[in-house]
Amino acid sequence: MLVIVAGVLIALSAEAWWEDRSDREIEAEILADLLEDFRASRDVLLTDIERNEGSLEASRGILDYRATELPADSLATLTWRSWGTSRFDPVAGVLTSIVSSGQVNLIEDAELRRDLASWLNNVEEARLTFQAVDRHFAISKALHFQFQYDGSPKEQIYLAGPIGRMEAVLRRQRAVLAHTERLIANLGQVVVQ
Repeated sequence: MLVIVAGVLIALSAEAWWEDRSDREIEAEILADLLEDFRASRDVLLTDIERNEGSLEASRGILDYRATELPADSLATLTWRSWGTSRFDPVAGVLTSIVSSGQVNLIEDAELRRDLASWLNNVEEARLTFQAVDRHFAISKALHFQFQYDGSPKEQIYLAGPIGRMEAVLRRQRAVLAHTERLIANLGQVVVQ
């Protein structure tokens, strides 16, 4: 009887060991795939931030139009550049998949799991902040400036709203970028091990 109990315990231990080994292999694959996705997201985000900074700079240039006495073609160029905004669409297929399937629990590092969930929240906040920038308002007003902007305080206040919202978008995108960089560094350390 003791031999049977010992045999069952050994079999259960072997099965648990094998399952844990299999889970660690899956975890390693997930972490490597996450690292790849975060690197791609960082590249997309850097491009979006650059484009949004250009849009913000152009919008400020429109405000300074009368002060600097730009030629009309320069104002048209600024207007065109001010429209070029980018919403961050992350490369998050792996993260979305592991969260929805429950495989995120295969990641042993609880702090990393929390950081991944927090990143998704930061991306969502950035998306919502971007939606607050009313493109229709900004574009229609930019067209108005192209033909009628006189530099009056009323006109400057009218454009200052979209500028302030774009500044908020850029702050949020930079926060997501910093978070993404931190995740890349953490995942890079784990994946190399």
